[in-house]
Amino acid sequence: MTLKEVAQICVMIRKTTFAWKNETDDDFEEIVNAWYDCLKEEPFEMAKKAVTDYVRENNYPPTVADVYKPYKEWLENQKVLRIEYNNIYSAAISHYPCYEDTKEVRAEFDRITGKSVSKATRFTSILIDYVRGCEMAEEYIPPILEWMKGVKEID
Repeated sequence: MTLKEVAQICVMIRKTTFAWKNETDDDFEEIVNAWYDCLKEEPFEMAKKAVTDYVRENNYPPTVADVYKPYKEWLENQKVLRIEYNNIYSAAISHYPCYEDTKEVRAEFDRITGKSVSKATRFTSILIDYVRGCEMAEEYIPPILEWMKGVKEID
């Protein structure tokens, strides 16, 4: 988030909660700089939504922690989803004969699934069904990268 965006957040807080209403312009500038130091990594839209949600539910001004908490929870959720996605990827390619974990295979997997856990799960089912079907019919199973290049993005 830029300094200007943090200033917008602080003005929003000032106008909706009457926080810092008696502060001078210089004092308010120091407040904005302090908030910027704490929130500069947070996306502006997320901070704006956090403030909007907060002031709708509370009678007192939010702290930096109140604005940062939803972003922190989102980051934690993204971390969990990345781990789950990586586990699904590993499970998917381990079911394929001639296990092949390369940058190219990973790139194709990411393209097909859009890095979505739900799409990766569906794709893994498709891949396993394909391999089982070929094995049961005793058909040739092409290398995974070759097979994946023929797969469109999962909906």
